[in-house]
Amino acid sequence: MFKFLLIILINLIIKTHSWDWKEYPSPRRTTYWYCGVSKPAYVCDPDGMLTDQKREEIVELVEEFKEKTKRPKSKFICTREGVRLIVALAKQRIRPESALSEKTHLCNATSWTSSCTHGIELNTNGFRYCYWMGSLVELDKDEYERINNADVKIK
Repeated sequence: MFKFLLIILINLIIKTHSWDWKEYPSPRRTTYWYCGVSKPAYVCDPDGMLTDQKREEIVELVEEFKEKTKRPKSKFICTREGVRLIVALAKQRIRPESALSEKTHLCNATSWTSSCTHGIELNTNGFRYCYWMGSLVELDKDEYERINNADVKIK
């Protein structure tokens, strides 16, 4: 009987401290507050790994990132609109992914992302990303030459 109760307790602890992509809350839906944010955002911290202040700072940085990566004259839609960065925090890796994988299914397993996103999953084991971002910020030849030839002053 004791072994049976111990097994149930261990399973409950594991279930309580781990997520899969079907259960992981969306910071974009009406239940955004599960993510520890005060309004719909692109940051989710359901395990409360960050303080409210640090979480809000990351929300602001994520919004600034999209604005700073906008290139209105680019021929690529994701570059024109800016790259949407999304951040998912969890104490344990979000399942059912391979423990050896450096990539996360955040960008294709959730309904709160679009095609112009780059996702980062942070957990106590480190971080994982959706895919290499280089393809999202490709420059066409004219854009590259304009940027390369620009007289940029460094502070």
